[in-house]
Amino acid sequence: MNKINISSLKKLEFDKVLDILSTYAVTANGKSMCRSLIPYYTKKDVEKSQTETAEALTLIYRKGS
Repeated sequence: MNKINISSLKKLEFDKVLDILSTYAVTANGKSMCRSLIPYYTKKDVEKSQTETAEALTLIYRKGS
């Protein structure tokens, strides 16, 4: 992955987004993971992740969680 422009993330208040996301996590580990997320840099990375998420969701629907 390429470097993310830190100043752009600050302007977008990405840290605040992660703080809000972390409030939905139940465990301390989950909160920590939420706060350490970084955005994808390329369209290819985004598409790959969306495909993986769709596949996981399909498995959950078929077999249950």
